[in-house]
Amino acid sequence: AIRAWLELGRVSNLPTVWANVIHGLLAAYVYAVEAVQDERPTTDWMDFANWLNQLFMLLVGMSLIYLGGMLLNDVCDAKIDAVERPTRPIPSGRVSRRRAAWIAGVLLVLGFATSLVYDNPQLPWWAGGLVSCVLLYNFTHRVPGVGLLLMPACRVLLVLTAAMVFPVPSELWLTSVVYHAVAVGCYTEHWPRVVGYLIAAMPLVDAVFLYQLGMWPAAVFCVGCGLATLLGQRWIKGS
Repeated sequence: AIRAWLELGRVSNLPTVWANVIHGLLAAYVYAVEAVQDERPTTDWMDFANWLNQLFMLLVGMSLIYLGGMLLNDVCDAKIDAVERPTRPIPSGRVSRRRAAWIAGVLLVLGFATSLVYDNPQLPWWAGGLVSCVLLYNFTHRVPGVGLLLMPACRVLLVLTAAMVFPVPSELWLTSVVYHAVAVGCYTEHWPRVVGYLIAAMPLVDAVFLYQLGMWPAAVFCVGCGLATLLGQRWIKGS
Protein backbone atom coordinates (compact mmCIF):
# COMPACT_ATOMS: atom_id res chain seq x y z
CA ALA A 1 0.00 0.00 0.00
CA ILE A 2 2.80 2.40 0.88
CA ARG A 3 4.56 1.73 -2.39
CA ALA A 4 1.37 2.52 -4.30
CA TRP A 5 1.20 5.96 -2.70
CA LEU A 6 4.88 6.56 -3.38
CA GLU A 7 4.30 5.68 -7.03
CA LEU A 8 1.27 7.96 -7.13
CA GLY A 9 3.33 10.87 -5.79
CA ARG A 10 6.34 10.07 -7.98
CA VAL A 11 8.50 10.67 -4.94
CA SER A 12 11.70 9.85 -6.79
CA ASN A 13 11.44 13.28 -8.44
CA LEU A 14 11.25 15.24 -5.17
CA PRO A 15 14.97 16.16 -5.18
CA THR A 16 14.37 18.15 -8.37
CA VAL A 17 11.95 20.32 -6.39
CA TRP A 18 14.54 20.87 -3.67
CA ALA A 19 17.14 21.92 -6.24
CA ASN A 20 14.70 24.44 -7.76
CA VAL A 21 13.95 25.87 -4.32
CA ILE A 22 17.62 26.27 -3.41
CA HIS A 23 18.25 27.84 -6.82
CA GLY A 24 15.52 30.45 -6.41
CA LEU A 25 16.43 31.51 -2.90
CA LEU A 26 20.18 31.78 -3.44
CA ALA A 27 19.83 33.54 -6.79
CA ALA A 28 17.73 36.21 -5.06
CA TYR A 29 20.36 36.46 -2.32
CA VAL A 30 23.26 36.91 -4.74
CA TYR A 31 21.56 39.53 -6.91
CA ALA A 32 20.28 41.48 -3.90
CA VAL A 33 23.74 41.65 -2.32
CA GLU A 34 25.26 42.55 -5.68
CA ALA A 35 22.78 45.40 -6.10
CA VAL A 36 23.60 46.83 -2.66
CA GLN A 37 27.35 46.18 -2.43
CA ASP A 38 28.21 46.20 -6.14
CA GLU A 39 29.94 42.83 -5.75
CA ARG A 40 28.88 39.23 -5.49
CA PRO A 41 28.95 37.52 -2.10
CA THR A 42 31.06 34.47 -1.39
CA THR A 43 29.88 31.46 0.53
CA ASP A 44 31.15 28.34 2.26
CA TRP A 45 29.62 25.14 3.56
CA MET A 46 28.66 26.69 6.92
CA ASP A 47 26.82 29.56 5.24
CA PHE A 48 24.99 27.13 3.01
CA ALA A 49 24.02 24.95 5.97
CA ASN A 50 22.50 28.03 7.61
CA TRP A 51 20.45 28.75 4.48
CA LEU A 52 19.17 25.19 4.45
CA ASN A 53 18.03 25.60 8.04
CA GLN A 54 16.04 28.70 7.13
CA LEU A 55 14.64 26.98 4.06
CA PHE A 56 13.35 23.89 5.83
CA MET A 57 9.69 24.94 5.99
CA LEU A 58 9.72 26.08 2.37
CA LEU A 59 11.29 22.81 1.23
CA VAL A 60 8.53 20.96 3.05
CA GLY A 61 5.83 23.20 1.61
CA MET A 62 6.98 22.99 -1.98
CA SER A 63 7.35 19.22 -1.63
CA LEU A 64 3.76 18.98 -0.41
CA ILE A 65 2.54 21.03 -3.36
CA TYR A 66 4.48 18.81 -5.74
CA LEU A 67 3.09 15.62 -4.19
CA GLY A 68 -0.44 17.02 -4.20
CA GLY A 69 -0.07 17.90 -7.87
CA MET A 70 1.18 14.43 -8.75
CA LEU A 71 -1.70 12.74 -6.93
CA LEU A 72 -4.20 15.04 -8.61
CA ASN A 73 -2.63 14.25 -11.99
CA ASP A 74 -3.46 10.56 -11.60
CA VAL A 75 -6.92 11.40 -10.29
CA CYS A 76 -7.66 13.47 -13.39
CA ASP A 77 -6.13 10.89 -15.74
CA ALA A 78 -7.66 7.80 -14.13
CA LYS A 79 -9.90 6.93 -17.08
CA ILE A 80 -7.13 7.41 -19.63
CA ASP A 81 -4.64 5.51 -17.47
CA ALA A 82 -7.10 2.62 -17.27
CA VAL A 83 -6.49 2.14 -20.99
CA GLU A 84 -2.95 3.40 -21.52
CA ARG A 85 -1.30 2.59 -18.15
CA PRO A 86 -3.47 0.08 -16.29
CA THR A 87 -0.71 -0.73 -13.79
CA ARG A 88 -0.82 2.76 -12.25
CA PRO A 89 -2.07 2.76 -8.62
CA ILE A 90 -5.60 4.05 -9.30
CA PRO A 91 -6.63 1.95 -12.35
CA SER A 92 -5.02 -1.13 -10.81
CA GLY A 93 -7.22 -0.71 -7.73
CA ARG A 94 -4.36 -0.27 -5.27
CA VAL A 95 -5.49 3.28 -4.41
CA SER A 96 -9.01 4.68 -4.35
CA ARG A 97 -9.53 7.58 -6.75
CA ARG A 98 -11.69 9.44 -4.22
CA ARG A 99 -9.14 9.00 -1.43
CA ALA A 100 -6.34 10.16 -3.72
CA ALA A 101 -8.37 13.27 -4.61
CA TRP A 102 -8.95 14.14 -0.94
CA ILE A 103 -5.32 13.67 0.01
CA ALA A 104 -4.19 15.69 -3.01
CA GLY A 105 -6.36 18.58 -1.82
CA VAL A 106 -5.01 18.36 1.72
CA LEU A 107 -1.41 18.32 0.50
CA LEU A 108 -1.96 21.38 -1.69
CA VAL A 109 -3.58 23.32 1.16
CA LEU A 110 -0.84 22.39 3.62
CA GLY A 111 1.83 23.27 1.09
CA PHE A 112 0.30 26.70 0.58
CA ALA A 113 -0.04 27.19 4.34
CA THR A 114 3.72 26.96 4.82
CA SER A 115 4.08 30.23 2.91
CA LEU A 116 2.19 32.00 5.70
CA VAL A 117 4.98 31.48 8.27
CA TYR A 118 7.35 33.87 6.49
CA ASP A 119 7.37 37.65 6.90
CA ASN A 120 7.23 38.57 3.22
CA PRO A 121 3.57 39.40 2.44
CA GLN A 122 4.18 38.70 -1.25
CA LEU A 123 5.11 35.08 -0.66
CA PRO A 124 1.55 33.72 -0.15
CA TRP A 125 0.50 35.35 -3.42
CA TRP A 126 3.26 33.58 -5.33
CA ALA A 127 2.58 30.30 -3.53
CA GLY A 128 -1.10 30.70 -4.35
CA GLY A 129 -0.18 31.30 -7.98
CA LEU A 130 1.86 28.12 -7.97
CA VAL A 131 -1.00 26.07 -6.51
CA SER A 132 -3.39 27.61 -9.04
CA CYS A 133 -1.05 26.72 -11.88
CA VAL A 134 -0.80 23.14 -10.58
CA LEU A 135 -4.60 22.87 -10.48
CA LEU A 136 -5.01 24.42 -13.91
CA TYR A 137 -2.42 22.08 -15.40
CA ASN A 138 -4.04 18.95 -14.00
CA PHE A 139 -7.53 19.86 -15.15
CA THR A 140 -6.58 21.12 -18.62
CA HIS A 141 -3.30 19.44 -19.64
CA ARG A 142 -5.06 17.07 -22.06
CA VAL A 143 -6.03 20.06 -24.20
CA PRO A 144 -3.48 20.17 -27.05
CA GLY A 145 -0.62 22.54 -26.28
CA VAL A 146 -1.85 23.54 -22.83
CA GLY A 147 0.32 21.08 -20.92
CA LEU A 148 3.43 22.23 -22.77
CA LEU A 149 2.83 25.73 -21.40
CA LEU A 150 1.56 25.04 -17.91
CA MET A 151 4.09 22.41 -16.85
CA PRO A 152 7.03 24.79 -17.40
CA ALA A 153 4.99 27.57 -15.78
CA CYS A 154 4.74 25.49 -12.61
CA ARG A 155 8.53 25.18 -12.43
CA VAL A 156 9.00 28.89 -13.14
CA LEU A 157 6.63 29.77 -10.30
CA LEU A 158 8.37 27.28 -8.02
CA VAL A 159 11.73 29.03 -8.48
CA LEU A 160 10.18 32.49 -8.05
CA THR A 161 8.16 31.46 -4.99
CA ALA A 162 11.35 30.22 -3.34
CA ALA A 163 13.07 33.51 -4.18
CA MET A 164 10.32 35.43 -2.38
CA VAL A 165 11.53 34.02 0.94
CA PHE A 166 14.55 36.31 0.73
CA PRO A 167 13.73 39.29 3.04
CA VAL A 168 14.89 42.06 0.70
CA PRO A 169 12.69 44.16 -1.64
CA SER A 170 12.23 42.15 -4.81
CA GLU A 171 12.92 45.11 -7.09
CA LEU A 172 16.62 44.55 -6.33
CA TRP A 173 16.71 41.03 -7.73
CA LEU A 174 13.44 39.88 -9.32
CA THR A 175 14.28 40.71 -12.93
CA SER A 176 17.54 38.77 -12.75
CA VAL A 177 15.97 35.77 -11.04
CA VAL A 178 13.23 35.62 -13.67
CA TYR A 179 15.88 34.67 -16.25
CA HIS A 180 16.93 31.74 -14.07
CA ALA A 181 13.32 30.63 -13.58
CA VAL A 182 12.56 30.82 -17.31
CA ALA A 183 15.67 28.74 -18.08
CA VAL A 184 14.40 26.03 -15.74
CA GLY A 185 10.98 26.29 -17.37
CA CYS A 186 12.41 25.94 -20.87
CA TYR A 187 14.12 22.73 -19.84
CA THR A 188 10.89 21.45 -18.29
CA GLU A 189 8.97 21.98 -21.51
CA HIS A 190 10.70 18.99 -23.06
CA TRP A 191 9.73 16.54 -20.32
CA PRO A 192 6.55 15.14 -21.93
CA ARG A 193 8.57 13.92 -24.89
CA VAL A 194 11.55 12.31 -23.20
CA VAL A 195 12.39 9.47 -20.87
CA GLY A 196 12.58 9.71 -17.10
CA TYR A 197 16.33 10.09 -16.75
CA LEU A 198 16.17 13.61 -18.24
CA ILE A 199 14.01 14.59 -15.28
CA ALA A 200 16.93 13.65 -13.07
CA ALA A 201 19.13 16.01 -15.07
CA MET A 202 17.04 19.07 -14.19
CA PRO A 203 19.01 19.80 -10.97
CA LEU A 204 22.09 20.11 -13.17
CA VAL A 205 20.51 23.20 -14.71
CA ASP A 206 20.15 24.62 -11.21
CA ALA A 207 23.73 23.60 -10.42
CA VAL A 208 25.17 25.38 -13.46
CA PHE A 209 23.45 28.66 -12.59
CA LEU A 210 24.42 28.48 -8.93
CA TYR A 211 28.04 27.69 -9.78
CA GLN A 212 28.14 30.71 -12.09
CA LEU A 213 26.88 32.81 -9.18
CA GLY A 214 29.70 31.55 -6.95
CA MET A 215 27.40 29.38 -4.83
CA TRP A 216 29.45 26.21 -5.33
CA PRO A 217 28.23 24.37 -2.19
CA ALA A 218 24.66 24.82 -3.45
CA ALA A 219 25.75 23.64 -6.90
CA VAL A 220 27.18 20.48 -5.33
CA PHE A 221 23.91 20.00 -3.44
CA CYS A 222 21.95 20.25 -6.71
CA VAL A 223 24.19 17.69 -8.39
CA GLY A 224 23.45 15.42 -5.42
CA CYS A 225 19.73 16.03 -5.98
CA GLY A 226 20.11 14.87 -9.56
CA LEU A 227 21.90 11.70 -8.49
CA ALA A 228 19.30 11.05 -5.79
CA THR A 229 16.53 11.38 -8.38
CA LEU A 230 18.28 9.01 -10.75
CA LEU A 231 18.77 6.41 -8.02
CA GLY A 232 15.22 6.85 -6.75
CA GLN A 233 13.80 6.19 -10.20
CA ARG A 234 15.24 2.68 -10.04
CA TRP A 235 12.74 2.02 -7.26
CA ILE A 236 9.86 4.39 -8.08
CA LYS A 237 9.25 5.48 -11.69
CA GLY A 238 9.44 9.23 -12.16
CA SER A 239 7.06 9.48 -15.08
